[in-house]
Amino acid sequence: MDSSRELKFSSLLDRKVFLGSWKEIPAGNEFQSTISNVSLTTDQAEAKLNASNIFTIAKRSVDSGGVNQELMYMSAKLINNIWLLAELKMVAGSSTVAVGIS
Repeated sequence: MDSSRELKFSSLLDRKVFLGSWKEIPAGNEFQSTISNVSLTTDQAEAKLNASNIFTIAKRSVDSGGVNQELMYMSAKLINNIWLLAELKMVAGSSTVAVGIS
């Protein structure tokens, strides 16, 4: 199924609204998962997600104990006007992506 049909086009959330909303969501309302066998760079993943109406709010690199992590913060709006906020963690050379959705 093409998930882009369930998402609204041009549903880019303002960065300040994203940050405020992310902080207000209780930890119990966050879904954590891992996606394996990913063979995309962060730029390729971002392009594919943007094409499916999942938009990038911010990207940053973090050095975590000598391991470079790329973090992407994404938003999508469902056709019933519910916002999805997501954090993707990708490590160079790894085929696993950690996903947190609120």
